[in-house]
Amino acid sequence: GLDTFYTMRKKASSSSEGSTALSVSFSLAEEMATFLQRSGAYQLSLLVGDVVYDSPIEQSLGSLSLSFPPK
Repeated sequence: GLDTFYTMRKKASSSSEGSTALSVSFSLAEEMATFLQRSGAYQLSLLVGDVVYDSPIEQSLGSLSLSFPPK
């Protein structure tokens, strides 16, 4: 399989007092090489961790299908 990681960043404004909103954004067109231009089904998971955690928490978010143009 192919594992790719993206880091979430804190948003400038939060939705309510005391909470923090996080987001990640990237362009699939710019990341084609990262995915080796392999079309198909990909599993999407949220991985939460820090240097103080013994092991990160992983939550499956589902799957998605990506289609890349031929090389």
